[in-house]
Amino acid sequence: MLLPLTNTTQSNSVASEQLAATAEEINAQIMQLQQMMGYFRVERRPIPRQGPAH
Repeated sequence: MLLPLTNTTQSNSVASEQLAATAEEINAQIMQLQQMMGYFRVERRPIPRQGPAH
């Protein structure tokens, strides 16, 4: 009865480690993307509203 619980615990541990590694990789990619996007200048101005289509 202890073996299934141990297997489940090990599986959860592996899944948690993989999730943490994936989160770190995504975070690194986000930081890289932010640096690349910093190259562009974006002018902030309101988007004109369009009336209803006729």
